[in-house]
Amino acid sequence: MTAGDFQRFWGARGGPAAFEAWRVGRAPIPQLLVRVVAPTFVAAFVIDDEVRECAPILRRYLAGKTEVEARAVVAARGWRASIVR
Repeated sequence: MTAGDFQRFWGARGGPAAFEAWRVGRAPIPQLLVRVVAPTFVAAFVIDDEVRECAPILRRYLAGKTEVEARAVVAARGWRASIVR
């Protein structure tokens, strides 16, 4: 993950100082709850540097995936994802 990827994913919380702290291991990445909306279901998963927990319907597609891989799966399947604050 590059600094630009980190900032795009984490938004305002992902500035250069936050990326450097994460990169050298001084700060954990906060976990985020991500809501997935598909034509036939709504589900969620928890992600930090990889998917930690997910709804049973998502497990087959997202379990253990990195953030980049999870984004690719969501986009490829035509789902919409949003971060729950």
